Order: sequence, then structure tokens, then C-alpha cells
Amino acid sequence: MKILLAAYGWENLGIGYLAALARREGHAVGLLFDDGLFSDHIALSLEPLRHLLDPWPQMKAQLLLEKPDLIGINIFSSGYQWARELARRIRSVYPNIVIIGGGPHATVAPLNVLEKENEFDAVLVGEGEKAWLELLHRFDGKTALPQDIKGLWVKNTRSEIIENGWGELVEDLDDLPFPDKNIFAPYYPHEKTYGIITSRGCPYACSFCQNNAFKRQYGQTWSRVRHRSPENVIEELRQARRTYNFESVHFIDDCFSSDKKWLKRFLDMYGREIGLPFRCINHPANLDEERVRLLKEAGCHSVVIGVQSWDNNVRSKLYGRRESDEQIRAAFEMAEKAGLHTIANHICGSPEETLSDLAQACSAYADLNISRIATFHLTYFPGADITSKAYKLGWINDKQLQRTYEGEFRSYHDGGSIESEEQLKNARGFEFLMHMFPLLPESIKNKLAGVDSIRLFSYFPLILMRLADLGVTMAAQDSEAMLYMSYYRHNIKRRMVEMLERRLGGWKA
Repeated sequence: MKILLAAYGWENLGIGYLAALARREGHAVGLLFDDGLFSDHIALSLEPLRHLLDPWPQMKAQLLLEKPDLIGINIFSSGYQWARELARRIRSVYPNIVIIGGGPHATVAPLNVLEKENEFDAVLVGEGEKAWLELLHRFDGKTALPQDIKGLWVKNTRSEIIENGWGELVEDLDDLPFPDKNIFAPYYPHEKTYGIITSRGCPYACSFCQNNAFKRQYGQTWSRVRHRSPENVIEELRQARRTYNFESVHFIDDCFSSDKKWLKRFLDMYGREIGLPFRCINHPANLDEERVRLLKEAGCHSVVIGVQSWDNNVRSKLYGRRESDEQIRAAFEMAEKAGLHTIANHICGSPEETLSDLAQACSAYADLNISRIATFHLTYFPGADITSKAYKLGWINDKQLQRTYEGEFRSYHDGGSIESEEQLKNARGFEFLMHMFPLLPESIKNKLAGVDSIRLFSYFPLILMRLADLGVTMAAQDSEAMLYMSYYRHNIKRRMVEMLERRLGGWKA
């Protein structure tokens, strides 16, 4: 069977795993990729350039050339409208082809996805590998979809939706093949940074995260982090290094340092056998002097630490984060003392947030030597606890709640779910300050940490904030941000070559 998997804007490990499983079962797999240039939900949204570089003509040509039997589309909530449009465009080429949705949005809003006419035939709900494997064994692209696979919800010929529960968890992650990175190789600069995940599940309950839906379904099984064996992770890195010769590693686990026993074993092997600089994400409660030392000795370059808010009430009661201010400060100080670059994640824009709250956060950051402060706008994702809470408290109404399920909200870098223009303006001023802080001495930061500065910088043009962030990125050598720039260089060059080849082909014809 010929399978095309579709993704938007970045390498996707979920698709990598599904592709690897399909190849292992003897199927041909390709990637239908939208690079998301100038509409990436991160930093650059320039509609004229997005229109100029519309990827659909190339994707349509690929569809006509490869004649797939099955299409799988990864759906993030922020990209749901993109996924719908892609499904409709595919149907304009192959009206009767089977299209299956997967990913976070398909899991938290399966009925919403399947109720739409002429788009998706089925969705994978929950962890999808086992359902995907059974589908590959029982479906050949010509017969009707099986209607009894656990974790695969199907719309039958009478447009009835067959609900088959959530997919079963993969208990031993070593049983999975390594994700297929080759399908992303034409679009993604693997030689810069190799992205890898070593675990699944999360021991925490941050209200803004779509992990909430998985916790409600899988319970303690999801809260108990499942790790791949250190040997399995090292073998993937060893094989990948022979192929891509990458310069650094990015561990994308939500809480890389949560299991100290596993961490010790893994970092010892990593330091001896791989030894490349790496970046990881950590919860402040999971960083102590021993963990920080182990990270540094193994080659860790930078750690991302989630702060989210310096208001203890907001952090604990609204965001579900139980760590104290002291724990957060200690995490940054230990990392700095060990010589690690630190990146703070901060969410602004909660409905009850005031200018004074933002000024308090400025003061807290002014006292710390942080390499980069990444700011996000509070966004109500479907399936997240905070979305239900916002609805119950009247922060959003029925229409606004429905828009979250339709994916009709701004990026968390571009306003998120902030409704008040005044509040968004204040958030912009705060962001500008945070992008500048790592470049300033402590004395200047303390002078700027106040309401007046936030108001002042809220009037500065967005381009200046982007330039400040670029300066911080270069100074901190933030591998993720630098990878973002490499991604743009790589794909702009690729698209220019494609456009030139099409133009030359037209002249020759």
C-alpha cells in the first residue's frame, strides 16, 4: 500500500514513528509537507509571502505522481484549519481516497473532526501506534475501513461515527522502531540538531497543557513516565549520527530530568558514547545540584525551565503548578553556577493579570542571570483543564469555546486567547522587556522593572522586539531558535530552486 503522511511547519516525531512502523510492515511511505514559511505560528506571519510560496501546487503534483492509497494528516489544534483545508484540497484530486487524522486535536476533539463533511474518514484517538499497526494489517486501501479497531474512530458509509475508545499505550517503548527521519530530510536541517524523545507521559498537571486529556483517560499510567532504555536511545543517536552527522541534540521530553535513576544511567552512556552538546526541558522541581552536575558533565549546553508566572496564586491555582518561588530561583541559580545556559518559559495574559503582576515578574527576572526569556500568550487549547475552567468562570462564552475546538484562535506567540486589547498591549510591552533583559546589566534591568517601562515598550514596533530576540538568541546560542533560522534558510533556498525549475521547465515547453 502507498501511504502519504502530511505535516505542517516542522519535523513531527509522531509521524516519524507511524512512517517507521508502516515501512517495517512493507508499505511505501512518503511525506506531504507544508513548510509553513511565513505562516508558522511562531514568529513570522506575512500573508503576501505565504501566498507567493503557497506549497499546494507542489503538493498536488506529488499527489498526482505518487497516487497514494491512504492519507494521514497530523492535526494540532492551532493547525486544525490548515488540516481541514488540506483534506478538502486532496479530495479535489482524489474524491474517494481514505483520509485519517491523528495528533493532539484529533484526540481531544474526534467528533468535531469527523462531523465535518467531505474531510476526514477516521481519526486515531490517544496513543496511536497499536491502532495504526492493526489498520495496516487489515486495510489495503481498496476495501472499507475496519470499524472495530480500538483507538480508531470511523465514519461509516451512512455518516455514522463509530467510537472505539482510546488507543492502548505502548508499555515498552523499546518495541517501537526508531522514527523515520528520512522523510523529513529534504525539508529539515538534521545536520544542525537532532530532535529525539526518550519518554512518554508526564508526572505533572499543568492546566494549560493538552496532556490533561491524556491524564483523564489513562490515569496514573500516563502520570507514570515511561522511559525508553538508555541503550535504545543511544543506539538511535549512534545510527542517526552516521547518517546526518549532526552538531547537537535536542531532547524534547516534557520533563527530561524527572527520573534521577534513569537520568544517571543515560547521561553516563551519553557522555561516553555521544558527547555532543544538548538541550533539554525541565520542571524546576526536578533540578537539584546532582542533576545539574550530571547534565553539565554529559555535555548539556542549555536547559529550558518552565516558570509560567511569578504570581504564586496564578501559578498554583490557575496553572496547577505547585513549585515555590524559592524552588524556581534555586533551579536557575544552580544551572547558572554549573555553567549552563538557561531559557525561561513564561505565560502572560491570564484574564486577571494586571500591570502590577507583570512588573512583579520583571523584578523577579531582573534578579536572575537568564540567557533567554521566552514569552507565550495564554491560549485555551481544547482538552486542557484551563479551558474548562475559563468557561465555567465566564472568561469565555459558548461561541469562544466552540472556536477553540475549531482551531480558530491566534498563535500563543501572537495573542493566543487574550481578548482585551489593553491586556495584549501590556503583554507586548512585557515581552519586549523580557527579550532585552538578557542583554542588559542587572542595574539597568532593575531600573526598567516597573509599570512605566512596560507601558513605554508596548508602543515599540514589533520588528524591534524580533531584533532584540535575535540578539539574545545569538548571545545565548539558543540551539532551538538558531535551528528555526536554519530551517527558514534551508526551505527558502529549496523553494526558490523549485520555482526556478518550474519556470525553466515552462520555458523549455
